[in-house]
Amino acid sequence: MLFPVLVFLGLTGMIAVWAGLWPGEENLESYLAFFTLFKVLPDWVSGITVVLAVSMSCAAYDTLISATTANFSNDIFNNRLPLNVTRFLSLIANVPAGKKKPLTKAEKSRG
Repeated sequence: MLFPVLVFLGLTGMIAVWAGLWPGEENLESYLAFFTLFKVLPDWVSGITVVLAVSMSCAAYDTLISATTANFSNDIFNNRLPLNVTRFLSLIANVPAGKKKPLTKAEKSRG
């Protein structure tokens, strides 16, 4: 199911160009072609697209959490810790991924 959804989402930019909705100017970022098409689609198609995109993101994150827990349990601790402890360690390991680091002075001056 993942491959057809990725193909569908990937082809939408080309469909936008083919339909003449994307001007193709040099200074525009090409990844925005999908959102140009997204504006003219019927609401039900937009809704299905959003649901599929969110479900793919959730599935990828779920796989990451399962793999992290399995690595902690099997590879690092050799199944000596209870599963709930390794799940907690996996949760702690993912907290820094959601934290936004503050910009340095050099980064602030650039942009």
